[in-house]
Amino acid sequence: QTHSLSRRFLDRLVDCRERDLETNQLTSVEQLQDYCEDSGSSLILLALECLGVLHPAADHAAFHVGQAVSLCTLLRGTAFHASKERLYIPMDLMKRHGAKVKAVVNPVDADGYPSMPEDQQEAARDVFREVAGMAEAHLATAKALCAGQVPRGMEAFEGEILSSGPMPSVAKLAFLPAVRARLYLNDLRRLGYSHSHPSLWPMQREEDTLLRFQLRLLGARLGVVSAF
Repeated sequence: QTHSLSRRFLDRLVDCRERDLETNQLTSVEQLQDYCEDSGSSLILLALECLGVLHPAADHAAFHVGQAVSLCTLLRGTAFHASKERLYIPMDLMKRHGAKVKAVVNPVDADGYPSMPEDQQEAARDVFREVAGMAEAHLATAKALCAGQVPRGMEAFEGEILSSGPMPSVAKLAFLPAVRARLYLNDLRRLGYSHSHPSLWPMQREEDTLLRFQLRLLGARLGVVSAF
């Protein structure tokens, strides 16, 4: 009530968590996108409302930041979700790349060695590469919107975006979760999309990695560097 938060975003969050209790694996990329919108975009939009930001471009950017953050969170948490008998990598995506469930959720044995044939390892990498590419595209779109640009594919909103003026600087606080997503995507790409690498899940604990995250977060908060 203090911030006059939109009920529909809160309802989406609740509905999303209720669906978690009913679904063991998402069936399609479209279902994955809907899940990320409900779970991630809703949170970023609520953060904007808490900050008092009313700006069309900021709303569009929040949608894309939420999508990217949710996609990265689901990728990074694949092993944990599998331990709870859940998988957020869509069936149609795995089928298209010929990846088996085991190659995605348990690609290494207890000693850390690959437990699947090379073709399955590559199929799993292709799956993660495609989902990571989706997250990269969302971050790129959000970055363009924050710069006052009209991203490709959003020409229908050109008038709305350009006429709204500069985005309030306080909006960047709502987009700070993108920092973790950006660093994860960088590391995932550097490691050839080998999602089971110990430095990717759970979050790296090495001092240099934590320092890198904290510096990037501080820089994004101060507006010195981009969160994206």
